Amino acid sequence: MRTAHKTYAMAVEGKAQSRSLTERVAEEIRVVMIRRGVTGKQLAASLGVSSAWISYRLTGTQPIDLTDLERIAVALDVSVMDLIPRDVRAEPTVTQPEQGFREVTRTRPPGHPAGSTRPTGPRRPQRRTHQTSPVYGTAGQAYPNSR
Repeated sequence: MRTAHKTYAMAVEGKAQSRSLTERVAEEIRVVMIRRGVTGKQLAASLGVSSAWISYRLTGTQPIDLTDLERIAVALDVSVMDLIPRDVRAEPTVTQPEQGFREVTRTRPPGHPAGSTRPTGPRRPQRRTHQTSPVYGTAGQAYPNSR
């Protein structure tokens, strides 16, 4: 039985990448489940959801959001990155500037607002608060100059 699992996992790694990211993540989750001997019902029970909830996500019917991915990773006792396909989690490459280009350090002129942490000009005057005027026409109040 163990050899069938290894064969399945190897076949997954060789599949074409024409599928969506959700489908590929679901495939990674299924591989981890097989390697750990966890069934869909057991995973559903540990997450506190129905087995249909698991099935919808692992078949691609329902997309897997990041919260679901984190919960599944915790339930399977793996990191979230272990559930991301290898080609997606590849380390980003840092590119060097091409030959012939020089790095430019930009400086701001003196007094530029982004160059200092405190304003250099005079302070803005305080706003005046308006006194509230009486509301006329409400019950018990008369209009001015009314007879």
